[in-house]
Amino acid sequence: MAVEPSALDVLMSIHPRHADQILSGVKTVEFRRRSPKRPVAHIVIYATSPVQRIVALARVMAIVEGSLETLWAQFGSVGGVTRSEFDEYFAGVSEGSALVLAEVRPLNEPSEPGGLVYDAPPPQSFRYLPAQPARGLAHA
Repeated sequence: MAVEPSALDVLMSIHPRHADQILSGVKTVEFRRRSPKRPVAHIVIYATSPVQRIVALARVMAIVEGSLETLWAQFGSVGGVTRSEFDEYFAGVSEGSALVLAEVRPLNEPSEPGGLVYDAPPPQSFRYLPAQPARGLAHA
């Protein structure tokens, strides 16, 4: 699905290895077992332990949902994981989603999430953010 102008921003927890791949441009999609139900404009990338910081902002060009075979065929080469890692991540489900990323902007200073975009612990997967704070992060 294409991203709508009224789309929201999300704080998304991503393993540091994958966050680094996104920042370097090697990984241009983020695979998820569960697709956001609401349209997403930006991802505020929270690198999980041991980094535990917001490290970047990325624009979401599209969210593609489909069978695992379709997702792998379309995005396997830009997903930043091997086929066995992909299969292990999606074990137990037959469909998933790929968030297509663009305009990845690293923060000048990685930041703790508290107070900057959200005053709660980082989510295990993702959390919708109020009032699109990613716009302010774009200049951080």
